[in-house]
Amino acid sequence: MASKLKQFDVTARLVLLASVTINAESFEDALVQSKGMRETDFVKFKGEFIDGSISIGSVAQSGYFDVEQGD
Repeated sequence: MASKLKQFDVTARLVLLASVTINAESFEDALVQSKGMRETDFVKFKGEFIDGSISIGSVAQSGYFDVEQGD
């Protein structure tokens, strides 16, 4: 008979650059919404979220970086 497996916790420190799309009435509204965003607004954790920090880098019109998109 195989022995029972033991459980071990694995902790990692992650550095991520992530983007999500939000709906807002205006650019100003998008800025206000972004100030309240947390890590869990960008990623879903499989395990327990222990601690973190977040810094919003930019807020832009959706598709801003799409060079194929016409005005």
